[in-house]
Amino acid sequence: MNDDKIIRVFITDDHSIVREGLRGIIEDCQDMIVCGEAAEGRVALDWLRENDNCCDVVLLDISMPGMDGLEVLTEIKKNFPGVAVLILTMHSEEQYALRVIRSGASGYLNKGSSADEMLLAIRNAAAGRKHIQNSLAEKMADALENNNDGPLHNSLSDREFQVMIMLARGRKIKEIAMELTLSPKTISTYQSRVLDKMGLESTGDLLRYAIQNGLVS
Repeated sequence: MNDDKIIRVFITDDHSIVREGLRGIIEDCQDMIVCGEAAEGRVALDWLRENDNCCDVVLLDISMPGMDGLEVLTEIKKNFPGVAVLILTMHSEEQYALRVIRSGASGYLNKGSSADEMLLAIRNAAAGRKHIQNSLAEKMADALENNNDGPLHNSLSDREFQVMIMLARGRKIKEIAMELTLSPKTISTYQSRVLDKMGLESTGDLLRYAIQNGLVS
């Protein structure tokens, strides 16, 4: 955390009403300020590059246009290791939490969490501690202990998981390729790997799996 003990928080969420709500909660605290905000992951990364050492904690929505939260998280931990990241999501905890914690996030918060819970998570993250909600801690411990017994998508790499989610949301291979700045052939390769690893036959099977496991709505 910075020397004057004021926690500088950057908000990344594609919904302006969510950003406004988070800003109001944070700026009501004497030990925190909002140092910036963005509606897209690439904008957040650009801000961090242009404002070196001006942020302590990034609140990061996992589902955004352009780069999704997992990819942004990876870039932040690679290029700005001193910045803590708290993931915000509407998805059920057990579907994403273990993956983002393993990728370097300081915590994982459902958007239905209380303001007090979020503020505690920010303070923990700024102090270099992980913030794991009580409802999630036991599930994560079980998943770590019995890794092979987890859901099929746990076997996917972060990029494979990202492509799987985009396919399950109905995105076309060319659209995904353009968004991720990859070739359609590369995306098709990822698609094949995902289906093979998960033992599925088609994108339709993938969609059904994603819906049944709460990965998409």
